[in-house]
Amino acid sequence: MNPKFKGKIINAIRKLSFNYPPRNSVKKRMKRGPATFECEHCSVWIYEGTKDLSKQLETLDCKPPKALVKGRTNMDHKEPVVPLESFKRGSWDWDEFINRLFCEEEGFQLLCAKCHDIKTKEEDKKRAEYRKSKKLNKKA
Repeated sequence: MNPKFKGKIINAIRKLSFNYPPRNSVKKRMKRGPATFECEHCSVWIYEGTKDLSKQLETLDCKPPKALVKGRTNMDHKEPVVPLESFKRGSWDWDEFINRLFCEEEGFQLLCAKCHDIKTKEEDKKRAEYRKSKKLNKKA
């Protein structure tokens, strides 16, 4: 399959997943106030709204356990949609991709941008190490 076309298909399927009910249930469960959500990893509360942060703090029924910061959250799959094992096999199949993308509620977590970036960098590092070892093995 043409890689460019395959990328468009993947993006379209990912876009469909944004309205997937289990994914939305997680965001609803982590909501702590208007436009305010808790990061499941570090427990910091993230305000995604446009009001001043101090005014938002006044509207909350309870105080955040750690901190309230202005920022953004990311819905994350606890297990990568395309796992490292797929790289090791040299390919992945559509059924695996779709089943992992549309997992049940317990397969999702809501993370603050900082925690999500750290997790993504760790996963990217593992993939890069695998690609590097694969290239070294081909040269040997």
